[in-house]
Amino acid sequence: MGRLHYERPEDEEERFLNDPMFYCEPRVLFGLRDAIQEVRIGNVDWGGGDIQLQPGQSVAVSYGDLYYGIVPLLLTEDGKARQGHARLAYSEDTELRLHLRLYGGKSLQRGDHPLDCIVLVDVQEPGPDGSFAAFAESLSHWSLSQDLSGDPVQIRAEHPDLPIISFPYTETYPDPIGDALHISPDLTLRPGDLVNLISGDEPIDP
Repeated sequence: MGRLHYERPEDEEERFLNDPMFYCEPRVLFGLRDAIQEVRIGNVDWGGGDIQLQPGQSVAVSYGDLYYGIVPLLLTEDGKARQGHARLAYSEDTELRLHLRLYGGKSLQRGDHPLDCIVLVDVQEPGPDGSFAAFAESLSHWSLSQDLSGDPVQIRAEHPDLPIISFPYTETYPDPIGDALHISPDLTLRPGDLVNLISGDEPIDP
């Protein structure tokens, strides 16, 4: 889980307003059309046409031998969900992308501020009893939020059947996978972290 945030320099507002093709838009690349077996928006099959997601709506993709899932939530500076800024579409090169427009574009108005985007990503390897439909259904039940009152900003993901994920971690909401992967603080990967795990110099706690 992470948070996409763009600090727009004050002197660049005019540039964005004058050029609708100048925008801040991270994109999630899922892969080529030929390798994608199935896509679901929420728990419903996607027809393949360009689509704007509803706030917090999930995208599940069966690609090769893996299931990929993402839940984006775009928020205004006062914490309100914003529609029309998350678009799923195939490009001319047949690659499937999720476009997350944080700022800029044709709809931009003077005084608008960049949006925040809370993103939850899930990747699973199909098991004997793990269908893609079940993966998409479970993914659709995640609910995302953020709290701007502290520093750093607190982000949270809640699911009716799974542990709460919250970052930064607290005693109430600890890291759900322990420190097996997150050796360095604040999700910063430092030289040697993974080397020590792979070589067996540090244990990987279950």
